[in-house]
Amino acid sequence: MDAWLEFYRQISAAIESAGDIMFFRGHRDASWSLLPTLARVQVQNSSELEKVVYFDFQTRAGSLLPANNSCWNNAFAMQHHGLPTRLLDWTENFATALYFALKEATGECCVWMLDPFALNAEAINQAALLRPEDLNGTYDDYFISDRKKLEAQAIAISPLRHHPRVFHQRAGFTVHDDLKASLDTIYPDAFKKFVIPEDAHDSARQFLKLVGISEFTLFPDLDGLGRELNYEHFRKRS
Repeated sequence: MDAWLEFYRQISAAIESAGDIMFFRGHRDASWSLLPTLARVQVQNSSELEKVVYFDFQTRAGSLLPANNSCWNNAFAMQHHGLPTRLLDWTENFATALYFALKEATGECCVWMLDPFALNAEAINQAALLRPEDLNGTYDDYFISDRKKLEAQAIAISPLRHHPRVFHQRAGFTVHDDLKASLDTIYPDAFKKFVIPEDAHDSARQFLKLVGISEFTLFPDLDGLGRELNYEHFRKRS
């Protein structure tokens, strides 16, 4: 069977048998672990550096951040603008995860599927998808000022989508207290992994073109448009 059709059959069957809301995440390298960016930086004391970077981001951003921006929204903004955080990006849209899996992929890539209800049921005994405000503390409370401790090794949350990238990518997050263990090893029953072989990439990219997923639809700003046009008119031709 065609490699793309077999992958599509497997993911379709999994989605059909799943709940109403699933989280998806694409990895351009199928061997990568499910760890947040802060866990992947090569520094001696990432927790202390985290505090400094969070403070610098808040103070230097000025009017680029709303004056009343919540601690969680500051953390979401940091994540979406390339700063290491304890957040791991997910999306409720399978095609969005597929786009990120294929972006710059040169070999086997993959799409992870997470049941956030199952994860939270095991983590905090609540089979619910939480808003950040449902938690007992803020990002600052848990990780910057250390006033509280996150109630589990990781929790799945669904933010209010005020940030344009969060909105267009239909983002969800897992927030991580544990920076050492891959998320699928902590709560294995909440995950499924779907590997995309290299010979399925061209058909998968054609699928994304048909459903209208591109760099600019996911990053609806001039940076996203610039990257999309650069690929279409320069990199693709070369």
